[in-house]
Amino acid sequence: IACRDNSILKNPEVVKAFTYAKENGKQVHFMGLLSDGGVHSSLDHLLKLCDISKEYGVSDKTFVHCFMDGRDTDPRSGKGFIESLRDHLKVSGGKIASIIGRYYAMDRDKRWERVKEAYDLLVNGTGEKASDPVAAVQKS
Repeated sequence: IACRDNSILKNPEVVKAFTYAKENGKQVHFMGLLSDGGVHSSLDHLLKLCDISKEYGVSDKTFVHCFMDGRDTDPRSGKGFIESLRDHLKVSGGKIASIIGRYYAMDRDKRWERVKEAYDLLVNGTGEKASDPVAAVQKS
């Protein structure tokens, strides 16, 4: 509801975070499940946050880290979600910075060897580089 009625723009934490990034020249990073599975994610929230990033003038320093679903959605649906995000970012600004499966980024079996893959990607930038996020998802 907050995204549809724009009340998210008055959320104190959202205002504080974007104001801080703008005033201090900081980057903005969004990370989470990229799907419309509804259980653990909302594509609408992410897209709205990217729009807000543009409104605050920090879209050139906005980076999206995508955790692909395949559990709450069809395992082959990731391509469509990446295409939607890519197309939205052409308007709002921002960049797809990383892509990884939820198997690694959202492991709930306490398997460090899985989580370490996501950790190394997010913290150290370790991973396979790709210039086309859609092709990268198709290849995976």
